[in-house]
Amino acid sequence: MRAFKVRRNGEQYYRVDLPRNLFTDGKRHSVMAVTRKEAIDKAQDTIARRRKGLDCSAAQTPLTDFLKRFLEYYKTEGGVSLRTWQDYRYHVEANVVPLIGGIVLSELKPVHVDEWMKSLRERGLGNRTVEYAQSVLRRALQFALEWELLDRNPAGARFRAAKRKRTVKASGTKVRFLNPEQARAFLVAVGGSNRAKVAAVCRRVVARERSGVSIPCRNAARAAERPAPLPSDLRGERPAEAATLRSSSHPRVASHP
Repeated sequence: MRAFKVRRNGEQYYRVDLPRNLFTDGKRHSVMAVTRKEAIDKAQDTIARRRKGLDCSAAQTPLTDFLKRFLEYYKTEGGVSLRTWQDYRYHVEANVVPLIGGIVLSELKPVHVDEWMKSLRERGLGNRTVEYAQSVLRRALQFALEWELLDRNPAGARFRAAKRKRTVKASGTKVRFLNPEQARAFLVAVGGSNRAKVAAVCRRVVARERSGVSIPCRNAARAAERPAPLPSDLRGERPAEAATLRSSSHPRVASHP
């Protein structure tokens, strides 16, 4: 394939003539570019598209014109509600056309889509908004694929991206458990009728800290209301002293013969 250097009006470019057997109008068709390599690559792409039966002339329109055509068709034949169509029109007019609407449809590449999505995030849009705008563009270009204007969907390459992992903000706080001394001080401070409920919670915390396994509880409210014994170190008393206190608080009644 040969590229001819052309000088016109003080400008220089390269032209590649395309085979006549690919066109039925009998006219000469050619492609032009600034460099020799670009002209040859463009000619090879046009030849491949013609051999696949793609409409090269319609694919030479700007992306803006194609999206207008897509919205007009999609409004009545897309099978979506008016609200959904309005969302599509909003993203096309607000997020797609101002940034990449001037790119020719056949020259749109996945790298253009990547840079476009990056620019949307730099404008302060959230991830879900950017993903929705990208899905609108992907849907529109899928129609270009079905209408034989493109042989691949430049926005469809985003499916190959790895799934994002949820990141934890640096300002987030982690759950912290009370140690035995803190739990003992907490129980003393609470006291009263809530002591049994707090004791049940502390029992679960202590068991988790000692065994490393959480204790499932099907009825947490009922378990919290039920008095739960605590280890002696959390009650602030020794086992012998606890037995003495229990015997003194509940004296044994002597039986009569």
